[in-house]
Amino acid sequence: MKTSLQPGLTFEFKFKIPVTKTVPHLYPESQLFREMPQVLATGFMVGLVEWACIEAIRPCLDWPREQTLGTLVNLSHTAPTPPGLTVTVKVRLEKVEGRRLEFAVSAHDGVDTISNGTHERYIVDSAKFGIKVAEKVANMVKLKAMLFTPAHLGLPLAVKLAKNKLGSSKYAVKAQGGNMPDIIRKVDYFTVSAANKVGQGVRMLKALRDADVNLLAFSGFPRAGRAQIDLIPEDTTALKDAAKKAGFKLSAKKTGFLIQGQDRVGAIVNTLDKLVEAKINVTALDAVTAGEGRYGVIFWVKPKDVAKTAKVLGAM
Repeated sequence: MKTSLQPGLTFEFKFKIPVTKTVPHLYPESQLFREMPQVLATGFMVGLVEWACIEAIRPCLDWPREQTLGTLVNLSHTAPTPPGLTVTVKVRLEKVEGRRLEFAVSAHDGVDTISNGTHERYIVDSAKFGIKVAEKVANMVKLKAMLFTPAHLGLPLAVKLAKNKLGSSKYAVKAQGGNMPDIIRKVDYFTVSAANKVGQGVRMLKALRDADVNLLAFSGFPRAGRAQIDLIPEDTTALKDAAKKAGFKLSAKKTGFLIQGQDRVGAIVNTLDKLVEAKINVTALDAVTAGEGRYGVIFWVKPKDVAKTAKVLGAM
């Protein structure tokens, strides 16, 4: 979030209404909607307001890492707009309260004022949000596995959350039998070379904690008379900022793979089997139980094999 994100910011957005944004097209599955007049649907009008607000503040965010999601809509819709008219949406950012943003909104179709009201949005970290969505999908699959037999559920099941054009993370969620699905994704990682003496690792961890940087994985080991510390952040930009402030030098960004799932006998065998079949060599791997029936794995392959590994595991 940049310092330019301040109350008073204004934006004007224009959109010519096509037939596809009228009421019959809102939910074409509904016979009732299909029988209604061809005028701008309230649902599409709300989307138009969201679009205007997103455009208004995008230059003030670290896009696409930072994005906003609508959380509250209080809008009137007081006049019909037939296809062919151009709607002008005017937004003004009224409040910035941490991650919460509040906008004043008005819309005119060139003939009538069609809407006035307010709209609330929250700034989110797209990667963190993607993780929550993936976990929700995983929990949904787990619940179904508890309620139904594998035959009823149609397992094995593969659920993919694709990387959208805005650059949010992609996850492969895979269930085998009745187990909770594994979440497999590419992650950024960085190494730090430090003196091999007491307190070096905890000094870094304290600095990251104080900067509110969450790590997905952390490891350290002796190397050539010094210590190598591997940092796998949830938020790469936040890690870079914290490292610069604390004065420790990060390596160039590299890529690893993170697996999170339900702990079970042979949990990673199927995944590694796929890599063997694809003739991909794993250069290093760490696995650990996380308690409460969960486990995690971080592993690495040679740089030339990263794209191939992502494709094989569905984690591009």
